[in-house]
Amino acid sequence: MNTLHRRTAKPYIVTHQLVNPIKSPEDEHRYYYQLRKLFKPWRTESDFTVPRKTCKEIFFNEQHEYPQMAEYHNQLVNHQPSDEAVDEKIRLKCREINVLVPREEGEDRENAF
Repeated sequence: MNTLHRRTAKPYIVTHQLVNPIKSPEDEHRYYYQLRKLFKPWRTESDFTVPRKTCKEIFFNEQHEYPQMAEYHNQLVNHQPSDEAVDEKIRLKCREINVLVPREEGEDRENAF
Protein backbone atom coordinates (compact mmCIF):
# COMPACT_ATOMS: atom_id res chain seq x y z
CA MET A 1 0.00 0.00 0.00
CA ASN A 2 1.52 3.29 -1.11
CA THR A 3 0.69 6.37 0.84
CA LEU A 4 1.92 9.91 0.68
CA HIS A 5 3.63 11.24 3.77
CA ARG A 6 4.03 14.88 4.49
CA ARG A 7 7.56 15.93 5.34
CA THR A 8 7.21 17.09 8.95
CA ALA A 9 10.28 15.73 10.71
CA LYS A 10 12.89 17.76 8.87
CA PRO A 11 12.20 21.28 7.55
CA TYR A 12 13.67 22.28 4.21
CA ILE A 13 14.55 25.56 2.55
CA VAL A 14 13.29 26.56 -0.85
CA THR A 15 15.99 28.50 -2.66
CA HIS A 16 15.98 30.65 -5.74
CA GLN A 17 18.46 32.39 -8.01
CA LEU A 18 19.26 35.92 -6.88
CA VAL A 19 18.67 38.33 -9.73
CA ASN A 20 19.41 42.04 -9.82
CA PRO A 21 16.23 43.63 -11.25
CA ILE A 22 18.06 46.84 -12.17
CA LYS A 23 20.33 45.25 -14.79
CA SER A 24 17.81 44.67 -17.60
CA PRO A 25 14.08 44.31 -18.27
CA GLU A 26 14.53 40.53 -18.56
CA ASP A 27 16.16 40.39 -15.12
CA GLU A 28 13.40 42.56 -13.69
CA HIS A 29 10.76 40.19 -15.11
CA ARG A 30 12.64 37.13 -13.75
CA TYR A 31 13.05 38.76 -10.30
CA TYR A 32 9.33 39.53 -9.80
CA TYR A 33 8.29 36.23 -11.36
CA GLN A 34 10.49 34.29 -8.90
CA LEU A 35 9.19 36.26 -5.91
CA ARG A 36 5.61 35.52 -6.85
CA LYS A 37 6.42 31.88 -7.48
CA LEU A 38 8.02 31.56 -4.03
CA PHE A 39 5.20 33.09 -2.04
CA LYS A 40 1.99 32.69 -4.02
CA PRO A 41 0.28 29.28 -4.05
CA TRP A 42 0.17 27.87 -7.59
CA ARG A 43 -0.48 24.72 -9.57
CA THR A 44 0.32 25.64 -13.17
CA GLU A 45 2.39 28.29 -14.93
CA SER A 46 -0.81 29.92 -16.15
CA ASP A 47 -1.53 30.95 -12.53
CA PHE A 48 1.16 33.62 -12.98
CA THR A 49 0.00 35.26 -16.16
CA VAL A 50 -2.43 38.11 -16.42
CA PRO A 51 -3.15 39.50 -19.90
CA ARG A 52 -1.48 42.84 -20.67
CA LYS A 53 0.30 43.08 -17.28
CA THR A 54 3.95 42.69 -16.41
CA CYS A 55 5.18 40.61 -13.48
CA LYS A 56 6.18 43.80 -11.71
CA GLU A 57 2.65 45.25 -11.97
CA ILE A 58 1.12 42.01 -10.78
CA PHE A 59 3.59 41.86 -7.88
CA PHE A 60 2.67 45.35 -6.66
CA ASN A 61 -1.05 44.57 -7.02
CA GLU A 62 -0.71 41.36 -4.99
CA GLN A 63 1.77 42.42 -2.33
CA HIS A 64 -0.96 43.34 0.16
CA GLU A 65 -2.35 39.78 -0.13
CA TYR A 66 1.05 38.22 0.60
CA PRO A 67 2.81 40.34 3.26
CA GLN A 68 5.74 37.89 3.53
CA MET A 69 6.43 38.39 -0.16
CA ALA A 70 6.49 42.17 0.26
CA GLU A 71 8.70 41.90 3.35
CA TYR A 72 11.16 39.65 1.54
CA HIS A 73 11.28 42.09 -1.39
CA ASN A 74 11.97 44.98 0.99
CA GLN A 75 14.83 43.05 2.60
CA LEU A 76 16.40 42.37 -0.79
CA VAL A 77 15.99 45.98 -1.95
CA ASN A 78 17.47 47.38 1.28
CA HIS A 79 20.39 44.96 1.12
CA GLN A 80 21.36 45.74 -2.48
CA PRO A 81 22.96 49.21 -1.95
CA SER A 82 25.24 47.87 0.80
CA ASP A 83 26.31 44.97 -1.46
CA GLU A 84 27.08 47.41 -4.27
CA ALA A 85 29.12 49.58 -1.89
CA VAL A 86 31.18 46.57 -0.81
CA ASP A 87 31.77 45.58 -4.44
CA GLU A 88 32.93 49.11 -5.27
CA LYS A 89 35.36 49.14 -2.31
CA ILE A 90 36.79 45.83 -3.47
CA ARG A 91 37.30 47.18 -7.00
CA LEU A 92 39.03 50.30 -5.65
CA LYS A 93 41.30 48.23 -3.42
CA CYS A 94 42.27 45.98 -6.36
CA ARG A 95 43.15 49.03 -8.46
CA GLU A 96 45.15 50.47 -5.57
CA ILE A 97 47.10 47.23 -5.14
CA ASN A 98 47.80 46.99 -8.87
CA VAL A 99 49.14 50.58 -8.90
CA LEU A 100 51.33 50.09 -5.80
CA VAL A 101 52.80 46.77 -6.94
CA PRO A 102 53.47 47.02 -10.67
CA ARG A 103 53.93 43.74 -12.50
CA GLU A 104 57.29 42.95 -14.01
CA GLU A 105 57.44 42.73 -17.78
CA GLY A 106 56.94 39.24 -19.02
CA GLU A 107 55.54 38.01 -15.69
CA ASP A 108 52.96 35.34 -16.27
CA ARG A 109 49.94 35.13 -13.96
CA GLU A 110 50.16 31.35 -13.87
CA ASN A 111 53.80 31.43 -12.81
CA ALA A 112 53.43 34.28 -10.32
CA PHE A 113 54.13 32.01 -7.35
